[in-house]
Amino acid sequence: MSALEPIPEARAAKVEAAVAEGDIGRAVELLEMWIDSHAYTQWALERLGRLWLAAGFRTNAGRALFWAGVRDGEGVQGAIDQFLREHKRDPKRVLRSLRRKALLPLAGYPGAVRRDLEKLGISADMMQERLEGKTKTAPGESWFGCLLTLVFVIVLAVGVGAVVRAGVLTILGWFR
Repeated sequence: MSALEPIPEARAAKVEAAVAEGDIGRAVELLEMWIDSHAYTQWALERLGRLWLAAGFRTNAGRALFWAGVRDGEGVQGAIDQFLREHKRDPKRVLRSLRRKALLPLAGYPGAVRRDLEKLGISADMMQERLEGKTKTAPGESWFGCLLTLVFVIVLAVGVGAVVRAGVLTILGWFR
């Protein structure tokens, strides 16, 4: 599927049927499956964002609406701002918020998306590196996660050691 090609009518009809039946969860599931497995589809992202927004999931809505290029409508800009705030307006975090399969070269996005990505400091080269998988996928703060894991492993080892020691002393006590 090429960039900005519309979602097939059959898939769109399934989404709209689920919405009409009140099964928003199914509609969201269909849209997320499409977005995760196909190229960038503006309609799917916008529809998903509006469903999330109506359900009160502002960060999820903001992510979808940001990437769809939607900037108007009640609550839209607030949701986008919340999404960007939660991603600390960090270019790498924002890029990681959309699956690589759904990413395009910068020029392939609607004007609003391009302008906002450029405001965040995301260049065409940075976008190309992400497309080619050359950028790190771990966040820059990953040293903290490593340190936390190391502390957890040490505490766990000391705990297991204490239990084993107590068990051995107990067993040796039986033979006295």
